Amino acid sequence: MATASAETSSADAEGDAGPGFAMRVAIMIFVMLGTTIYTASILISSTLLPKMQGALAATADEISWTMTFNIVATAVATPMTGWLADRFGRRRTMIACAAVFAVSTLLCGLAGSLEELILWRIVQGAAGAPLVPLGQTILLDTFPRRQHNTVIAIYGMANMIGPVLGPTLGGEISEAYGWRWGFYMIVPVAAITAVGYWLILDRDKDDRVARLDWTGFVSLSIAIAGAQLVLSRGQRLDWYQSTEITAATFLAAVAFYMFIAHSLTSDRPFIRLRLLADRNYAIGLLLVLLFGMLNFAPIVLLPPLLQQQANFPDTAIGWLIGWRGIGAALGFFAAMVTGRFDPRVVMFVACVLQALSGYFLIGFSNDINQDNLALTMVLQGFSVGLCWVPMTVVTFWTLD
Repeated sequence: MATASAETSSADAEGDAGPGFAMRVAIMIFVMLGTTIYTASILISSTLLPKMQGALAATADEISWTMTFNIVATAVATPMTGWLADRFGRRRTMIACAAVFAVSTLLCGLAGSLEELILWRIVQGAAGAPLVPLGQTILLDTFPRRQHNTVIAIYGMANMIGPVLGPTLGGEISEAYGWRWGFYMIVPVAAITAVGYWLILDRDKDDRVARLDWTGFVSLSIAIAGAQLVLSRGQRLDWYQSTEITAATFLAAVAFYMFIAHSLTSDRPFIRLRLLADRNYAIGLLLVLLFGMLNFAPIVLLPPLLQQQANFPDTAIGWLIGWRGIGAALGFFAAMVTGRFDPRVVMFVACVLQALSGYFLIGFSNDINQDNLALTMVLQGFSVGLCWVPMTVVTFWTLD
């Protein structure tokens, strides 16, 4: 997100500069659509995994690559967002990413083999990754600073709608029509999003000069990809008893060292690590990292756990994850109301609620009551929505 702010045209603090109200609302709607389809695509395959495994005659280890490579592609492409915006312009980048995302999602549904599905999942993850950080940057530059609390709250709902709609609708549709329709349902929304970007975003200037720091980009990409492979496949391969995991760890460590050394000594690094000298920004990123781990882990882990161990049908799993989204929506609304309070107090309350929901999940068993699990999901979602807004606003508050 920091790299995506390289091109800034911030609206006036009083809101007098920039586009009119109607255009701002339109920009927010389409940015939220882009975020929703992207976040939905990440998690929808977690619901579809069992059906894809059977249809493609794949082992559990082989089908997991459809998730692993998608996440790796996302992790590698996200840091490129700033350079893409500087080199090609925000409008062109958003349109191209949404269009490629739509086509690759369609091809995921049409895939006739596991290899094809993995390939298009890689393209899908890489194309969708810039939509979130660049979309947030566009919103923060479009709306005046005094409205950022409200804007981030509304935008945060879009970040939660995707993880809710993906498993929920994916479960319903896959049972009725097959796993391919879990991808097909995203395509028209992605196409509408691309057209919306083309219609509403300001045209980019043509006099653009941007240099990509290839050393920083390649070293960071290798480090992220290696770390992701270790975390995704370590348990299946018995961690460091495996040559693959040992090699990936060594490669990631060397690449990360090269990235840090280069970034601290280069005049124009791929990512400006000196931004971490800002205390708010550094602490905020650490909190986002920790809270993000708590936020997404249940969404990824619960569907296969409920399906394989508790024998829940796809539709029931989807609706249980959906309750988490309802809690998140309530949390985001509460965050708008609590904007006048000290953000540290609000974040503390949210973290306590997150810990409480985690405590309830400790007692998880195969015969867990669906109503109790739904209430836990609501509480967990509420804590996410309540914390995300003040945490995001405070993180960027002291930066230009």
